[in-house]
Amino acid sequence: MPRSVWITTVGKLSLPMVWFLCAVILLMPMAITSATADVRQDLKTADSLLTTGETDAAIAVLEKPLTAIESAGGGDSLTAVITLALGRSLTHNAQYARADSMLDRSLNARLSHSGERHLFYADALKALSELHMVQGRKEEGVELCHRYLDLLEALLGETHPDFMSALNDVSLHFEVQCLFPEAEAGYLRTKAIQEQTIGTGHSDYAETLNWLSIVNWYLGNLIAAEQYARQAATIWTGLYGDSHPLVAKALNNVGISLIGQNRKAEAAEFLERALLICREVAPDDHEKILAISGNLAIIYQDRGDIDRALRINREVLDLKEKIYGPDHSTLSPTLINLASNYELLGDLSRAKDLFGRQLRLKEAIHGRIHPALVYGLQGLARVLTKGTTSTPSISAPTACTCGARAGPTTPLSPSTVPTRSENGTSMRISWCWPRKTPWPIPACCVRRPTGWSPPCWKPSRSIPHI
Repeated sequence: MPRSVWITTVGKLSLPMVWFLCAVILLMPMAITSATADVRQDLKTADSLLTTGETDAAIAVLEKPLTAIESAGGGDSLTAVITLALGRSLTHNAQYARADSMLDRSLNARLSHSGERHLFYADALKALSELHMVQGRKEEGVELCHRYLDLLEALLGETHPDFMSALNDVSLHFEVQCLFPEAEAGYLRTKAIQEQTIGTGHSDYAETLNWLSIVNWYLGNLIAAEQYARQAATIWTGLYGDSHPLVAKALNNVGISLIGQNRKAEAAEFLERALLICREVAPDDHEKILAISGNLAIIYQDRGDIDRALRINREVLDLKEKIYGPDHSTLSPTLINLASNYELLGDLSRAKDLFGRQLRLKEAIHGRIHPALVYGLQGLARVLTKGTTSTPSISAPTACTCGARAGPTTPLSPSTVPTRSENGTSMRISWCWPRKTPWPIPACCVRRPTGWSPPCWKPSRSIPHI
């Protein structure tokens, strides 16, 4: 506004009105500062509630400040902060439609306030990608993850610690969502950067090798999985000695890779060494001891000592229920292994109950269409086929849509496989021989309106890594 016009306008106002306008101008920054302080406190409170699993309470805490921020003239910056936190809380609470709306609003507010080339905008991209992943919109989620990483790399550089941390977080998120090729690519990039920066004798480098071992195990590359785990064990042994929990972690992963290669005697040696290390430094109910004990039970089962395997798996399940409660995801592999023990002993009723319990646990976390349901569905189909002459809601087997050759009908490959459909999305499970694995394994293909996705390979045993 030209100075002459401003003076003329002010001259037409009464003195009380002038004083009022001056007070508003002076007090507005104080109001914004107060609103900012309140938002920070609300964010801390909500974060504490989320940590304890009280998502409804966290959402209630975060919803209140929105109106206060807008009425105080807080603008895009504060709106972006609170809608981002609220969107993430709604995602945790499976309120995906509202979460999508809030995160879109946060993204637009960040774009308006800071522009695309800003760390705040990158944070909003990451939150939206996580939402798309849990919604099953994995193609969109992967694209957003790559945009997030590209932006961080442009802002921070490839060797910045925060970029390295983000790359590992995204790779782990891909792994959790059964996107194993994408996870492997992320960990391989981390490995290459670490070789140029911290060197190959660093503990973080060994940790990356251990993650690569896990991902390759899921991909069916069992020899590569073994090699990565052995390298990690060698590095950690050199750094901390041969009785460190990190060494036990790598030895466990060597052992389960050897199980997959049908080298059971060697696998037992590595697992027993890992168990001995853990028992020296941890109580009997420690999660690593429980995981390794469960893996040893698999070897005992394969040797025909089903009763011993059953006894170990029941002890592990009892301890896990005592520590985590009856509905925690940590119970999943033990439920599958215990159900398999009862199935082999001919107790189909107990096997069915345990497979069903594991399936319900996974459905509560992932929904009805997700590769994580492979084990429960296959086991339930198997015991229902053995226990009845007809199996409702179970379709005839089909070859995997990925084109891999179908596995033969064996005790590992039941004569029926589950197929599920929901909201235009179908999931089909079949038995295939991927790459060099010595046994047929379930391949889970998900079909959306855009077509069939690649299969999610998972070995035929539910074996926990540590």
